[in-house]
Amino acid sequence: MSRPLSFERLLCAAILGLAWTGAASAHQDLEDQIVAVTKELKATPDDAILYARRADLHRRHKEWEKALADYTAAAKLGPSLDGVQLGRAQLELDRDRPAEALPFIQTFLDANPEHGSGRLIEARAFAKAGKLEEAIAAFRACVAGERGHH
Repeated sequence: MSRPLSFERLLCAAILGLAWTGAASAHQDLEDQIVAVTKELKATPDDAILYARRADLHRRHKEWEKALADYTAAAKLGPSLDGVQLGRAQLELDRDRPAEALPFIQTFLDANPEHGSGRLIEARAFAKAGKLEEAIAAFRACVAGERGHH
């Protein structure tokens, strides 16, 4: 026996429908951005920043191997581009590989010790790796850095 739809159940269904539509739209938006950056890369194939940008888009799209290939190309073309280290750390964290993320984030933070997002990624990697004392210290550093910038 089915129950009549209450206002709350209808509202919940509508919200879930909007959330699903938003996710589908975001997915398409990422694909469109990847296509656009790929076109730019065809015109300027030695642009490390474009490879890093496309790597981040692939990462957000959960295309791990494509993201890794683009981060590798970005690192080769722009060895001083520290954002690649940050991106690689986030990629490994997204892939649920926190131990692999830590060397990348630590290299990035050596060059950018006050970077709030970097500290947050470091804290998340330590926490996921089961290194709770280090995670707490990294979260504290992140919060302290945020307070210092306001």
